Amino acid sequence: MAQTAANERLLSRNDFADMIGVTPRHLSLLRTEGLPSTRVGNGHQYPVPAAFHWYLRYKQEPEKKGTIDLRTATAKAELAEYALAKMREEMVSADYMAAQLAALGSKIRAKLQTLPDKYATELTGLPTADIRETLTDAVGEVLQMLQNIPDELDAEEDVEPDPDDSDQTTN
Repeated sequence: MAQTAANERLLSRNDFADMIGVTPRHLSLLRTEGLPSTRVGNGHQYPVPAAFHWYLRYKQEPEKKGTIDLRTATAKAELAEYALAKMREEMVSADYMAAQLAALGSKIRAKLQTLPDKYATELTGLPTADIRETLTDAVGEVLQMLQNIPDELDAEEDVEPDPDDSDQTTN
């Protein structure tokens, strides 16, 4: 046992390992974490009480490390849940939904754009009540088409989700 600065003494690897209740090999790992030591010959010696105080602080830190590990485990579990939900087709990508909505919008726009041409000549000169009835029927026809679109979209295979886009998802 060698003496260093005031109130500090150097303990051998085995002595310090015995003092804190770990193996000498574990001290090598602790040194990579910042355990103070002094190189003496082919080995290391540990300044006491500095190394002992460091070890006490280190032993209190696993609470913080545990929080990080818990957050990491939680994030991994959530990613696994997302992947499972996507496999079960309970979840689809945001791009897929955007493509489906764009297809829906295109169908609505196309149907609405045909109404003026279809009914302009047909309605000329008719009484107001007949015009109202014809337009009500035309709107009903568009609404019926809208009601059937979810079934049509389910049956279509032309709008496929991008398999490379698995990071943006929506329920």
